[in-house]
Amino acid sequence: VHVLLMSGQDVSCDPQPDRTVRELREEVQKKLQLENTKVLELIASSGEKLRDELTLNEANVDYGGFLSAIVAPGAVMSEDMVEEVEEYAPQSKYDLQDPKQLIQFLLDANIALVRLEYLQELLAAGRRFLRRQEAEGEFTAAGLPALVQASELQKVEIDPIGNMSICVKDPSPHRVTVVIESISHAWESMEHPDPHGFQLDQIIQMCPPVTSTRSVWLFYDFMSLYQYGGRTPPQEGYFRQALEQMHTLYAHEAIKVRILDELTPEMWKHPGTVMAFSDQAGGVIAVSIDQLRANSTPYLLRGWCQAERQWSRLRISLEACVPMPPELFRHRMEEQGLRFTHHDDKETVLKLQAQVFAEKVRTTKQLMAENLDEEALNTLCAALPFYVDLDEIVVNGNLLPRNAAVAVAKANACSFQMESCGLKDEDVEGIVSSLLRCKKVEKLRLAHNDIGHRGLQALRKLKKAKPDLYIDLQLDEEDEGDELPHQEGPGDRPGATTGLGAEAEGLAQDDHRGRLSQQKGLAEFGKVEAKFRSTFGQERLTRQRWVDVLTTAGIGFEDANALLKDCDQHISVASFFDLLRGKTAIPKANSTLRDQVEAPFTSTLGPDGLLTQQRWIGILTAIGCRLEGAQTLLKDWKPAEYISVRSFFDLLWPNSYA
Repeated sequence: VHVLLMSGQDVSCDPQPDRTVRELREEVQKKLQLENTKVLELIASSGEKLRDELTLNEANVDYGGFLSAIVAPGAVMSEDMVEEVEEYAPQSKYDLQDPKQLIQFLLDANIALVRLEYLQELLAAGRRFLRRQEAEGEFTAAGLPALVQASELQKVEIDPIGNMSICVKDPSPHRVTVVIESISHAWESMEHPDPHGFQLDQIIQMCPPVTSTRSVWLFYDFMSLYQYGGRTPPQEGYFRQALEQMHTLYAHEAIKVRILDELTPEMWKHPGTVMAFSDQAGGVIAVSIDQLRANSTPYLLRGWCQAERQWSRLRISLEACVPMPPELFRHRMEEQGLRFTHHDDKETVLKLQAQVFAEKVRTTKQLMAENLDEEALNTLCAALPFYVDLDEIVVNGNLLPRNAAVAVAKANACSFQMESCGLKDEDVEGIVSSLLRCKKVEKLRLAHNDIGHRGLQALRKLKKAKPDLYIDLQLDEEDEGDELPHQEGPGDRPGATTGLGAEAEGLAQDDHRGRLSQQKGLAEFGKVEAKFRSTFGQERLTRQRWVDVLTTAGIGFEDANALLKDCDQHISVASFFDLLRGKTAIPKANSTLRDQVEAPFTSTLGPDGLLTQQRWIGILTAIGCRLEGAQTLLKDWKPAEYISVRSFFDLLWPNSYA
């Protein structure tokens, strides 16, 4: 059992379930080895104070779990520590959820994003990355500046769900989706980050291709920020301004982070020269690669690289990785012996990681985790208590051991989704035990798990204690007919027997479900309208833009045009939603089922838009497909390989999953 102090100290203690909380508290006090220290209380991950007389089993303290300790004021918390803890409070100048704030940061700090097509041409010509100062004079073969201009950033439009786009005029006016990605990488020499061009090649392979409907803009520090050597005073100011909020480029929801954690292989290295700044020459000259001051420290042992890696994990959607709480990050960093160019950077990184973690988890409302291995699940268990204001947590498709299932159930959330997680009766009993103490819970989804009679009985107990709780429980077909004795419950006939399917059906209340669904539909419509109003205010959007909105929502292009045919060329938000309310029948989605399902993907990504195999599996499991079946369906692709929208639906539609 790990007991944590706000100062960053971490004490590991004996987890025997029959020992008392008082004994655990005394062990913590002894192991702190600080004079005049008095541990007053231990706090569970749920925020509850643990009573001394309880055993660890009675207090639901699990093996490998995390507790917090409250110590006597002044005993351990020196003034320096108090200041350090206070500095954990959020200090970001820019909202890490709002795409508009990201664009504003890029403008304020004069950060230049690089066009992916320019990097492709750079590699094809056998050239290497240029410094920001020199890159400002470069152009693509099509005549565009290599670096995205401030005027282009100012023209980026953001729809209510956060998608970014810009209108281009060549060859004819049309709207192009904007994808912004940030590259986390190691500098392989002090003068140049990528003298052999290996990173350049990896970036081009990793990033989605540029198409007629998609632009890809990248943050790569060497080209995006003004570099050492000849910086003017204004350029120095912009550089400092960017550094102060550097985490924004890795932790913001609107940015996809690409991690290059591999150094250049020996077989890739060849003699040659690279353009680099020379103090002796007073400018940029061709420097022999073997004369550069090389840095062979692996990415995973570099302090700043690990900070960027942690920031990139602070997302609504967690794919295969989870952000570490500050105390755990400190412990891992010291355990692994991470290295810094400057020794003073260590504490700077620790404080900044704690600040960013605190800000992001405090404001996160939804959390979706997929493809988590055992280590990631353990980190999730440690991180969940810090997410204090969740509306929804989704862990579908992850095989959850009991401690992880219970940790998820202890999260302070309204809606819990644990579908296709391999949960058994004992896991459900643990989940129910935790949810009985949760005041916020409104929905619980446990479809496609190995739940038997005991688990269903536990869920009946939960339903009786929380009658307004909506439970979605869909058993696998082979289980539904199993005849098992059925214990008496409210409204049951004494001595009756029934299958698991019928017993599960008894948990559902169709009229209650229908009422919730209707209320949710009206509420969601109102939320969408409010989002548009807050985004665009009194601004009037073109009729074509509203057609795009409708087609993105799954309504056919012809139907969308017909709906707006009598409207002016420019339509206000209020008029648009008044029009929708006034329709007795909103146009239905595209005529065929495939078109209806595929339309939102093609509207957002284009038919050639790409998602990884891992992401497609997440989509399938989220709609109820079993993880094993989804993996089998896409077995010809590796998790990181891209599959286009068209290819995915071509594969899916003849299949039974349709």
